[in-house]
Amino acid sequence: MRIHWALFGLCMALMGCLSSQGTDGTPPGYQRFMSETAHGFRRGQAGQDRVRSGELSERFELRNGDCAGSDCEGLRSRSEINLVDAPNPARVGQDTWYGYSFQNVSVPGFDQSDSLRLVFGQWLHRDLKRPIFRFIQLGEGETKFENCDPAVCHPSPSATADLAVQLTDIAKAQEWDTSRNKGYVCKLFNLEASRGQWRDIVINTNFGTDEIGYLRIWVDDGLVCDYRGPLVADLGIDRNTPIGHRRGIYSPFTKRWRESTKGSPHPAFIVYYDEFAIGNTRTDVDPRQRAAFGQPAAD
Repeated sequence: MRIHWALFGLCMALMGCLSSQGTDGTPPGYQRFMSETAHGFRRGQAGQDRVRSGELSERFELRNGDCAGSDCEGLRSRSEINLVDAPNPARVGQDTWYGYSFQNVSVPGFDQSDSLRLVFGQWLHRDLKRPIFRFIQLGEGETKFENCDPAVCHPSPSATADLAVQLTDIAKAQEWDTSRNKGYVCKLFNLEASRGQWRDIVINTNFGTDEIGYLRIWVDDGLVCDYRGPLVADLGIDRNTPIGHRRGIYSPFTKRWRESTKGSPHPAFIVYYDEFAIGNTRTDVDPRQRAAFGQPAAD
């Protein structure tokens, strides 16, 4: 029997099948990932925080120097939570849907000289050395989408959009060059222009290993990404292993910021996520469709 995250949330609401949060304040089935600061993550509450629907949201904050373990040595920093122990239908080759709402509070735009390459969501398999795909903020002018092979790249809905989709695994394994935009196949929206707004994001993918693979993404009901082709390069990985997910704020690249600002600290970044769901159909996960059909909030 397949169990999807939306039903898992309903189970929690109606039967109390698990505690209302993890031992470190995270949602059930999640843990903090290399994020030890008290300010890095907390559950937002209606009336005092930004909440899209229901009573709870997720607030992430990344301050200069927030790191743990090997991140500190690698000059990386993050505030992320990691899906570790919850019903999860996502598998290589399996049609899977994700949906959630996202709000940027304080992340500005960057240019090529100081971009921190902030990451807002990663989809991973434990047998791979890198994410299958991720959402990453690019500096102005960092990529040339107009020169990308149209069989790979989706036209951007906005000339100023800077939150991009990177197919990390397949691009690295097959050494995609500038003709395939080094794996940056779609742009979603402009983070700075969206400050204070909830953006509803829906993702449909099968984490495919061949030409019948696909990744489709809608933002506020508009299709902004329609990639067709392989996402996973390694054909020998365990297909029964669930695809993992991390969300929050991750800064994997600080060198340009430190050099361009002569070591000045970067500002604090704050974002909210809400209504995150994994399921087998769009109506399981789409924040707008869930509300229209009277489904309970994914608290």
